[in-house]
Amino acid sequence: MLKKYLHFTLFIMLFTSSLMAVEFSGFSINKIGMIPFMIGAFAALLRNGRVSISPKERIYILFLLASCISATIGLIHPIIRIDDLPQTFVKYLLQVFFLYIPLVLFVSGNLGNKYELQDSFSTQIIYIARIHALFIIVQFIFYIALGINISSIIFDDVFRGITNVNWNSFVYGSTKVIRASGLNRDPAFASYIMMCGFVFDKSKVFRWLYIICPILAQSRTGFVVLIILAMLTVFQDEKKRKRIRELMPRLMGTFVGLIIVLLSMRWNEALSKQMDSIIERILDLFNTSGRDISTIRHLFYPKWAIKTWASFGDIFYWIFGIGPRTSGLAFIRNISITSNYLSANMRNSIWAVECDFAELLLGYGLLGLGIYYYFLFTLTRDKKREVKLAGIAMIIMSIMYDYSSITFNVIIIAFMILLSRREAFSDD
Repeated sequence: MLKKYLHFTLFIMLFTSSLMAVEFSGFSINKIGMIPFMIGAFAALLRNGRVSISPKERIYILFLLASCISATIGLIHPIIRIDDLPQTFVKYLLQVFFLYIPLVLFVSGNLGNKYELQDSFSTQIIYIARIHALFIIVQFIFYIALGINISSIIFDDVFRGITNVNWNSFVYGSTKVIRASGLNRDPAFASYIMMCGFVFDKSKVFRWLYIICPILAQSRTGFVVLIILAMLTVFQDEKKRKRIRELMPRLMGTFVGLIIVLLSMRWNEALSKQMDSIIERILDLFNTSGRDISTIRHLFYPKWAIKTWASFGDIFYWIFGIGPRTSGLAFIRNISITSNYLSANMRNSIWAVECDFAELLLGYGLLGLGIYYYFLFTLTRDKKREVKLAGIAMIIMSIMYDYSSITFNVIIIAFMILLSRREAFSDD
């Protein structure tokens, strides 16, 4: 009975946490969705009597504890005094101590093997990725064919979420191009789910969909990462089969197949607009004269972070940072960055830099940055294919966007630790 309950609530937790930036009555739905699973996991822990901790688990828990030190320092010694800042840090501390650390302990301890959570997770993350991919396709078709953004209807009109009505579309020439993020407010979050789907799903049809969806979402992060994962997958498959001679033909075949898929989108004007837009967004990274402000910010976040971190002049900020999810406050003190590149809202609010490297260095300090990237590196060295690919993808994505602190990322990491465990459990 408990096993079935854990599997059912695991799906609820994964699905609700995948609806990133969606709220219900002012509360984040991904936190609400964790509670049923946590109750069942705690009951299972009481039945089992102990938790077995792996080396990877220790490293990640150490990162979470280091982030709590950062939050505490930010609470006691804030870099800038803003009314909502103490509430932000207290909320983070409560989440870490009552949700994130217990989750990692429950999942990757001996509960995982006893209740077969590994297989359940691998299956359910595929279902969830497919749901999101299909919804992105449906959202795109509805918008192109009928001019209806079903995500806005669902989250703004029906459930009163925080997604703005026209947030997922923008004007390209004289035509609006949809940023089909599906069940997420941000296309970059949708791309994270597509990454998870590509890593675990063996279906070639859905793998192509996972590559296409970031194009429909206009996500440069997703497009780059999914292409790299596709190439790495081909390389790993051929290496495993000891057919290295066929590696280049397979890589070229995958590349040509991708080009054919992209060119085939040219037959439809709407699809062609999507392709032109994503290509323009990618080329904009290399266009030194015509970049928009958002692109400039994302390109220079790492550089700005290093300079800003060096200018702190406070050993506590250097080691522990100014506090999780508040790294943007560090830029406010830099007049040149603030006046030229930050919007009015950024200058007067608490925000996290949309780049994990910058967010970790400024918000968590050198200690948090080092532990987190060391942990991701251990994932890339794992023998299990899914864990290795996920680790590589997380490192690449960490330079391009901010994923480290989102609940879905914490849950995925907890199960990556579980999947990487190869030692026998004493209860088996």
